[in-house]
Amino acid sequence: MSDITQKLNPKQLAAVKHADGPLLIVAGAGTGKTTVLINRLLYLITEKGLKTDEILLTTFTEKAVGELTERADRALPYGYTDLWIYTFHGFCERLLREHALDIGLNSDFKLLDTTEQWVLIKKNLDKFKLDYYRPLGNPTKFITELIKHFSRLNDEDISPAAYLEYAENLELNSDNRLSGAKTTKKIKAPAAPRRNKKKINDTEATEPDEALEAERLQELANAYHTYKQLLLDNNFLDFGDLIIQTLKLFRERPNILKFYQEKFKYIMVDEFQDTNYAQYELIKLLAARRNNLVVVGDDDQIVYKFRCASISNIMQFKDDYPGAKEILLTDNYRSNQEILDYAYTFIQNNNPNRLETKLNLDKKIIARKEETETSTDKKGSNQEAKREAALTFFQFGSENEEASFVSGRIKELFQADKETTWSDFAILVRANSIADKFVKELTRQNIPNEFVSLRGLYYKPIILDCLAYLKLLDNYHESAALFRVLNMATFKVGHADLVTINKFARRKVWSLYETLKNITALTDISSESVSSINKLLELINKHSLLVAHEKTSKIFLELVKDAGLIKNLDRDKDVKIFSYLNQFYRKIKKLEETDLDLKLKDFLELINLELEAGESGALARDFEDSEVVRIMTVHAAKGIQICLFTKFS
Repeated sequence: MSDITQKLNPKQLAAVKHADGPLLIVAGAGTGKTTVLINRLLYLITEKGLKTDEILLTTFTEKAVGELTERADRALPYGYTDLWIYTFHGFCERLLREHALDIGLNSDFKLLDTTEQWVLIKKNLDKFKLDYYRPLGNPTKFITELIKHFSRLNDEDISPAAYLEYAENLELNSDNRLSGAKTTKKIKAPAAPRRNKKKINDTEATEPDEALEAERLQELANAYHTYKQLLLDNNFLDFGDLIIQTLKLFRERPNILKFYQEKFKYIMVDEFQDTNYAQYELIKLLAARRNNLVVVGDDDQIVYKFRCASISNIMQFKDDYPGAKEILLTDNYRSNQEILDYAYTFIQNNNPNRLETKLNLDKKIIARKEETETSTDKKGSNQEAKREAALTFFQFGSENEEASFVSGRIKELFQADKETTWSDFAILVRANSIADKFVKELTRQNIPNEFVSLRGLYYKPIILDCLAYLKLLDNYHESAALFRVLNMATFKVGHADLVTINKFARRKVWSLYETLKNITALTDISSESVSSINKLLELINKHSLLVAHEKTSKIFLELVKDAGLIKNLDRDKDVKIFSYLNQFYRKIKKLEETDLDLKLKDFLELINLELEAGESGALARDFEDSEVVRIMTVHAAKGIQICLFTKFS
């Protein structure tokens, strides 16, 4: 342990060796908070003699859990097992799987994601008795907003019973803000559709109506109650329920709470600024017997809560533990001072809603990176030149001009240094919609690129082709799907022939499929197109025989093989297509695991429901090692340290 602690600065060492009692660590970006957490874990085990399962370490993402676990495994001597390093949801799921029966749940509950929540509500919409939130022209319009509202209620630890009581005792105060007679929690409901409009001096206004407003909140409270009951009836939990049900477990079964309070002698919470009310309540319950609680946070690195909400739990922590020790980490080991100064100036725009102002702290981060680091880098003088200006600002007259400049500059840097690779570059954008211009410009300049998106599998061309073909097997007369299939490379029909076929179909009032079945009636179709059409019809006939008794995964594999979708692909250049097909296959298998009788029609219905819910298909990063320039949103880039070009717009 002594060798490790020698590498820590005094403040880090103080945090690692903090004895008993609560501790608040405010850790700026790049100041080594992960190093502190891992070394404190190591210190408690090797120096204080604790067992690995007597320490609980929580963080917010599975990626962070993986990093912490890996670093802990490397740091700890051989023989240490059962580390309790989890996300909040992962921790609660483990407890509920073991103790679900103690609060009337089945331990084999299914965990629903947002899309599955949407599908559940859609299928049971009549049970919700919605009026305000069920427009006649679009009955599913507000489902997504209702799910967000239910999630917020979970975050605030508000039960259906409390919400119903709140709605029944609703009052309208002088500020036209709603408050419950028997609760102090403020509940922000989804906006109501605009009603009761009238003209006032030729200006349209909405007439306030206390009765309608109370009715609207009662409708929401009843919907929340109905939703929770649906989950229980179907043995489902959503992610918020994991926290809520664990709180229920601890509150209703004090003996179980006592067991875990005794078990976890020390608790550490990473990314504390992102915790919500319910998660903080959970941690306080667990830590209550000893209060050996260390929380690490930085309001300037907020991700999961809205602006200005990030300091609430940190401020509450100080109220709950007035004697808590505080350590401020400001020595940065990741960036140089120029970058840090720009970032510090930029974040001042969030004042006065920052800890620096609220607690009168000096959060200015100081670079401790060795000055000789870049000069001894393998890229020599080129890296030395980069030290001269860590940040350079450019202004452009249009987005196209900007994309052209950035792409050209990347090409210049790539060509100037033989050791530079395309994967050394990344472009950060604010939103997915902005990325398209960079993708097109990079492609135009023959620069290999990849837009790193966490979503969008269903909109990849190869997957759209596969879905279109599967729709054909379910319904031959799906003309839109058939038209797309006819444009696939493996069944390619010439544009002029497609125009002729479509004209003939309209004249005969036939579906496109019926027209293809009678293709010999058209004398002016090229022989190549006729051959492709006959090949397609043969495959449709062959695969249609599988629909009645084979699973969708089997049909999909037959499609890939028989249509030759990967026959002419290069495994290096076309790695993305292989990845998309593999991910789509895994998606099909996952759905089949949850429903053993899932047929093709059922699968297509589920995909359509997902698309209707706004889901576009999760994407795994199976090809991160490919040599491409990556374009990604700032949010997706959190934790990635390879960004040379940045765009905020």
